[in-house]
Amino acid sequence: MGRISDLDSEGEIDASSARSEQTTPLEESTGPLGCPENEPSETTTPTTYIVPSPQPTECSDYAGHGTPTISLPAALSMSMIRDGSREDNELFHHYISNVSVMMTPIDDDHNPWKSTYPCLAVHDVTSASSRSLAHGILAQSAFHLSNLDLPNHASYRRSAMRHFGIALRQLRRGLAGQTENFSCTLAAMLTITLAEHVFHGQSKGLSHHLQGSVQYVARYLGQKPWATSYEAWVITQSFVLHTLMSQIVGDTVTDTASTATTLHDVLEDVTTDPRFAYTLGSTPRLMKALYQARLLEEQLAARESFWDAKPNLSEDELLQASKILAALNTPLDAEVELYMSRQRPMETPAQQRKFIVSNLTLFNSAVAIYLLRVVLRYPPSVVAEQVSQTLSAALALLEMNRVAVSIWPIFIAAAEAYTDEAQALAERVLSLSTSLGATNRAVIHRVVKQIWSERQATAAQRRCEGGDVLVDWRQVLKNMDVEILLL
Repeated sequence: MGRISDLDSEGEIDASSARSEQTTPLEESTGPLGCPENEPSETTTPTTYIVPSPQPTECSDYAGHGTPTISLPAALSMSMIRDGSREDNELFHHYISNVSVMMTPIDDDHNPWKSTYPCLAVHDVTSASSRSLAHGILAQSAFHLSNLDLPNHASYRRSAMRHFGIALRQLRRGLAGQTENFSCTLAAMLTITLAEHVFHGQSKGLSHHLQGSVQYVARYLGQKPWATSYEAWVITQSFVLHTLMSQIVGDTVTDTASTATTLHDVLEDVTTDPRFAYTLGSTPRLMKALYQARLLEEQLAARESFWDAKPNLSEDELLQASKILAALNTPLDAEVELYMSRQRPMETPAQQRKFIVSNLTLFNSAVAIYLLRVVLRYPPSVVAEQVSQTLSAALALLEMNRVAVSIWPIFIAAAEAYTDEAQALAERVLSLSTSLGATNRAVIHRVVKQIWSERQATAAQRRCEGGDVLVDWRQVLKNMDVEILLL
């Protein structure tokens, strides 16, 4: 598969994908359907990885709390892609009606995969980055259909590979241009990454895709387009979440000084909006706590040589850990109310509240597990209660017939399940999660089982309880030669 970080390599795209680019009807599209004409103009110069500095941009005013500048009409039709083939429009319709719904546990009017991403994809068909985004969306949709138990799944897979190849080629052209839209280009990068590493389930190359988006965003640290338009903010939010979650799970993004600076600077900007992380069903406070835990882990890892030994914390490090725990012990009431204020009254208030509380509990408990088990290296027995809380909240959400539950908390909790009861609960949650058509979740299930197997073997060897055994699941991932994007 092609890589975002070395898109100048023609050899990364197979010949069939290159040929199909010349004939797909989407390439001949002449105008958008379904999106307003007054989308704010962004004229930032995109970057390849040997590029001039970005040029000044003109964007709509955005104070972080305003109304989105673009949205889809209430009535979605299958003719969103003008002059697109019937297959293209069917895939686009499937993406909006089904795939976008499973991209976030909070599927409401603010779901960017139902509004911002598809609107950007069809708004300017003369833009290579818009075409890349459109084909990335069609690839996601086709990969999703190919993962379902359908008679023509092989046909969908071929279609997905074709659209994926075109998306890569168009992205490379966009990066080489001088007038491409920051939002479209970054959205295309993230969509391609999701298509390959969530829906296709391809493990290899994740770090290259993520590093490419980091390098791209780093070019705009001076301009900060994410502070001036809604679509740039919501897509940059996705970038921050992609990067942060990937660093925490598998170190798939090399922790260079440049990466750390880029993530820190952008995260500081986007988390000022109280809506940050809503697409994960989380909150700015919980994600900041997770980020601070990650920074503490890096600080400890720089001097600790034995992974399975508890670190000796300095006074400053003890203070950092205490502040994170204090943040996690803060009542969720205010954040629940903020979520409630953004919901359409489609269910009873009690049902909506239960759904929101379960999502926030899921993340709150999972961040605690990460801090105590991974950063401070307490054994699994210390976080048994949080493991049960996290998995129980996930099961409650899945049994509410919700089609999406964030997978990162599920993985963090399932990895530390060591009793028969906890593992049975994790199996139930993972089995329900893997039925949604996202291939990465089946990979996660295999990884969790390997972690359990290694813990059991070590406990038997040491003649101790499984709750006393620390398993470095990052090392398990490396041994299995797996990179996973837990989104």
